[in-house]
Amino acid sequence: MFIQFKNKLLPNLFRTRQSGFYRKSLIILLLVTSIPTALLALATYYVGTKQIEQEVHRAHEFRLETMAGKLEEQLLQLEKMSTMWTFFPILQGNLGQMTVESFKKEIVFTHDLAKMLLIMGDSNPLIREVRLFLPDSGLYISPLKANVAVPIDNPEELEFFRSLYIKDMPQYWTVAQGYLSLVRLVPDEAPYGYFLTMIDETAMNKLIQTEHDSQSTAFMLRANGDWLDPQGPTIQQRGGVSSFRIYAAQAGE
Repeated sequence: MFIQFKNKLLPNLFRTRQSGFYRKSLIILLLVTSIPTALLALATYYVGTKQIEQEVHRAHEFRLETMAGKLEEQLLQLEKMSTMWTFFPILQGNLGQMTVESFKKEIVFTHDLAKMLLIMGDSNPLIREVRLFLPDSGLYISPLKANVAVPIDNPEELEFFRSLYIKDMPQYWTVAQGYLSLVRLVPDEAPYGYFLTMIDETAMNKLIQTEHDSQSTAFMLRANGDWLDPQGPTIQQRGGVSSFRIYAAQAGE
């Protein structure tokens, strides 16, 4: 009986040891063959992810540059329109010497002038408002004001707007009252005042934003690369910009 038990136990024990050896060998073989595959997969994932990120960033930058170029074209077109405005017949004559009282008396003329400025403001979606400033008279014409002819009573404000009247710069970009603005002297010959075309920042940024990217914004740069920042120093320190370029970027960049 013992011999029968021994004959059954030894083969089973041998087979168990043999199976364990094969199992360990199989596990080691699987590990050896899978490690290179895993490393290759990780390397492919890392390299592929970086490449995708770079391509997405490149595409995003290209889109911003394209939209900034289109925005720059619109602003240049606005410059051309502003030059054409200076030839309107209503701007001729003694308009530069008129006072608030004069505008109150000349009701029809004042109405026509306000209507002209309103049409000018509606001529481009980027325009927030167009005003006509008369530095010698110390007032400005705005179609959005009830009295149309608005006197500038604050001495500092009057000095500020008079400083924008630069005879040797018939047209330039600046920042006035927190808005990117285009200054254009009027009329073209013997100017007595200037148009101040204020740009709607929201409308300008919408041109470079999409449904999936609402954080992009546009900036105007001087020819030397400095920012024209609405939140920067005063206009007297900043100076005007006759040559510019538009830069678009996503918030946080």
